[in-house]
Amino acid sequence: MGEENVTYHGNASGNEQRGGQVWKCRIHPAVKLENGGSFAGFTEPCGLVLDGGNLIVADAGNNRLQVIGQDDRLVATITQYEHEGKQYPLHDPTALAIDCEGSLYVLTGLDKRPVDPRVELTLSSLQRDVDAAAAKPQDAPRKLIKLKSWQDPKLLAVSNPLHPDVLEIAVDTGVSPPLAWVANGAGPGSLLQLAGDDLSVEAQWADNGESLSCPRQDGGQAVLNIDPQTGDLYLEDDSNYRLKQYGTVYQLDQQGNVLKKWPPLFFNTNRFSATSPWWTPDYERHFRYPNEPLFIDSIFGKDGRVYRWKLGKAGVEILRFDRTGKPIPFKATGTNALFVDHAMQVNFWHDVYHGMDVDQHGNIYYVAKVDVDPKLRPVSAYNALRRQVNVYDADGGLQKRGLLVLDCVRGIQVDDQGNLYALHRPATSPWEDYLALSKFSPSGGEPLWSRRWEGWPGEAQLTNPPCHCTAFRHHQTLDGQGYLYSAAKYSVQVIDCETGKLVGEFGSYGNMDCQGKGSKFPHPELPFGTISALSVWKDRLFVVDVLNRHIVKCRIIYGQAAKSRVRAESQGTSLEKPLAADLECTAACRTRIAQGAK
Repeated sequence: MGEENVTYHGNASGNEQRGGQVWKCRIHPAVKLENGGSFAGFTEPCGLVLDGGNLIVADAGNNRLQVIGQDDRLVATITQYEHEGKQYPLHDPTALAIDCEGSLYVLTGLDKRPVDPRVELTLSSLQRDVDAAAAKPQDAPRKLIKLKSWQDPKLLAVSNPLHPDVLEIAVDTGVSPPLAWVANGAGPGSLLQLAGDDLSVEAQWADNGESLSCPRQDGGQAVLNIDPQTGDLYLEDDSNYRLKQYGTVYQLDQQGNVLKKWPPLFFNTNRFSATSPWWTPDYERHFRYPNEPLFIDSIFGKDGRVYRWKLGKAGVEILRFDRTGKPIPFKATGTNALFVDHAMQVNFWHDVYHGMDVDQHGNIYYVAKVDVDPKLRPVSAYNALRRQVNVYDADGGLQKRGLLVLDCVRGIQVDDQGNLYALHRPATSPWEDYLALSKFSPSGGEPLWSRRWEGWPGEAQLTNPPCHCTAFRHHQTLDGQGYLYSAAKYSVQVIDCETGKLVGEFGSYGNMDCQGKGSKFPHPELPFGTISALSVWKDRLFVVDVLNRHIVKCRIIYGQAAKSRVRAESQGTSLEKPLAADLECTAACRTRIAQGAK
């Protein structure tokens, strides 16, 4: 079913108060969403659970539970619960769950929920409020309570203190007594299993620092990079551009051994964790580890030189080095810095990397913002989604301005013949976040071929033009053999560079339990949860799976027509020891290339 046949959102009338409504919708066949109205009178409603025909809402801002019947009328309001004959207030209820006996599980705070400071006034006042909130000490712990029912809210059990960042709960009623699951209960990234009868801890899982946590693609530069000379991998874990935070960077060898590790850092001016993008970048910190020429954000040119992208207050520069870190000056500038783009309009809406490539002659293809009237510089975030590819020679001289003019570019690559491959939003697209993968000739113009891209689009420049924190790349990589590897959501597609046709696809959805042939869960033989990045080095393909938190290493074997295949060689999550757990793949993950060996 195409996305054009699906509706999954509706328009509000504009009279609804922010954080004060619970919406009722009905899903029809063909995935059509009908807006059934809303219930008002809430303040920061957080959790929902159904008990038969009654809807229970955790009205956190009002420190109460509201029960709504099938006729949309209020059935009950619960502000207290009973324990040993005494009444206790229900503070800050958020997540809810209910078991098969009707017992109600409520995630609560120790005190009343504070008034929400997020008032839509001006950006500066909003920034001050959020800034002040971020500087405060950590919130008090939370707790999970079990009540007999919403009709008879007597306390049956209470958990030990839970981490303030606890988010969700779920109750498994398939066992007796039931099991309660708490996300982030022992801290971010943890999972607690509690006994349903007394809410004691049955089991606990957490990140021990020896595996990847969240290798998601955030910002504009890829979270996976490979040194073409050594084959060393650079991988970024736990980046979060909304918080202006770079993640932990690992340098790995081809066996998965950690060679070097760089800690995370914040690049906002306050240098601490916050929950808002409205901080001015600290440009010195934004250009992290300036003395590392070989790094996660290095652009390895086909001319054997190394380039790095540097954002400053005035705009963007490209820096050029040899592999030892020695600066290589541009003739046009006299230094190793080449200014390639101007700044954006608002300081906290800063530029992100949209792509560049360097061919074997040292020509630089850079994706810049479109040219606008210099009087309007710096350009706004809404103009910044429009991009153009400018070409500079090895001396830094501008050879071609606007070789391509495209919207929402997510990176480019140039092959040995000078053809360009770009992911972008076509001028005419069937829906807002439609992206196309296209090939262009060395002279630009219209695409030689174009095909729909089926990976995760993200938000930046699509549904929210100013957004810079979810700017997913296109995750395509050329193998030097005439094929383009592109990441769909749960598979890797192999595209013939000449024709643009799909000639192979391998992998399908599978979670962390799927370990391939010979394991307890052998299918699918090559599982991908959600692909966040991929890259090719010689005859090896590396795929980062953010959901399953590991890297899959595949061997590319080129043979005769209908015999070529890609075989997954190993996968693993450990960063302290080599990637392990060999996967011998058969037909399910073979890639057959119709044009034969290249």
